[in-house]
Amino acid sequence: MASERTFEPMLIRDRNLSSIIIPPTSNLTWFQRTFKPMKPGSVRGSIFTLASTAMGAGYLATPNILLKAGVIFGLGIIIFCGILIYLSLMTVVRCAYKYQIFHYPSVARKMLGNGWAVLLEVAIILNGYGLIIALNIIVGSLIPNIMSSFGVKGHGDLERALAMTGLNLCLVTPLGIMRNLGALRFKALFNVTCLTFIMFVVIIEFPYFAKDNNFDSVKYADMDINFFSAFSLGLFAYLCHQNITRIQSELFNPTILRMKKVTRRSVTTMCTLFCLISLFGYLSCLHNTPHLIILRKPPSNISNDAAMVICRIMITFTMSIAIPINLNPCRVSIQKLVFKVEENASNLMHYGITLTIICTTLIFAIFFPNVEIVFHFLGGFCGGVMALIIPGLMYVEYSEKSLTYWKNVIVIVVSWGLAFVGFTSLIIDVYNEAK
Repeated sequence: MASERTFEPMLIRDRNLSSIIIPPTSNLTWFQRTFKPMKPGSVRGSIFTLASTAMGAGYLATPNILLKAGVIFGLGIIIFCGILIYLSLMTVVRCAYKYQIFHYPSVARKMLGNGWAVLLEVAIILNGYGLIIALNIIVGSLIPNIMSSFGVKGHGDLERALAMTGLNLCLVTPLGIMRNLGALRFKALFNVTCLTFIMFVVIIEFPYFAKDNNFDSVKYADMDINFFSAFSLGLFAYLCHQNITRIQSELFNPTILRMKKVTRRSVTTMCTLFCLISLFGYLSCLHNTPHLIILRKPPSNISNDAAMVICRIMITFTMSIAIPINLNPCRVSIQKLVFKVEENASNLMHYGITLTIICTTLIFAIFFPNVEIVFHFLGGFCGGVMALIIPGLMYVEYSEKSLTYWKNVIVIVVSWGLAFVGFTSLIIDVYNEAK
């Protein structure tokens, strides 16, 4: 999310951790620990929240990683990006814990100075803005597709534009102007449920596609210009850095060990789901793999893929709700960075920023409906800054050793080098679109 990259920036200082009392859990059985109700601040709740922050549009696009790089290299990119994201998240966690500042840009400002913090805040704003555009494009593509499944045909581009316009007028604007969207946080649970259901549908229906496919055309290891975009897609799929410090601040007894458990299990869960849906999604469609796996055509022996239609309806709902949820922190970040307003903004500023975001993202989504370029921008630029460059610099500062220390040299070279790979994919996309 790729999808619910939510929650307003939060800053907590001088938290007294010594007053926290940990209730005993050793008397509970494994079943009781695993299936007891998830309470706010629990490890399981934090794992779930962090995973749901990333899983969304990027999850649905992971089969394209295998289409671009092949099965072996594609799965390797997904696993490698998972390792990168884990190390990157833990760097942010350790720095936030050290300074007791649980707001990512504020930690960067404390350690790196105002310039790098502004770059990070710009990347976070553009990430939210780009996500809103991507969600509009996806919903605009899904609604006509769903209508055609029920026999309602129309002009594709016109239907798409009308669907996005109606969505923004009837749902996004009324919810977007609200200052508090806490009631919509249930969407995280529904989002993960939808995506898990889609994975099972893709796996269960694979034998129907296998009957029609010629697996001689399977790509196993392709190393060409598409490798850059495959990497940026992998980075985008895991991106959840804007939410990690808030989860850390809400975790009960947020020690490094407990946050390490949250981060490791979240990334492992995401990596497992990404590998499964990307493998079965790509092998089902091969060279016909769409940008989003839920837009695939049904197998020849199924006239109307009812299960996938249900998936499209569920995703349309969850991504429609995700637009105003992502709009809220984007608006607050603009308010703080551009207008220097820390507290609640005036009604004029509040409505002005909200309507500007809604109108500009809608226009962009209608006239430039290439969601793949948006994905590459989110992974290549936003992911490069949020997950590679800033955490790499923070690692060097946290080590309290010189920049020439061998570990610091490796971290800087790797983080900046991989960020360059992501930037290159964006440059290639812009060049191809202009050509």
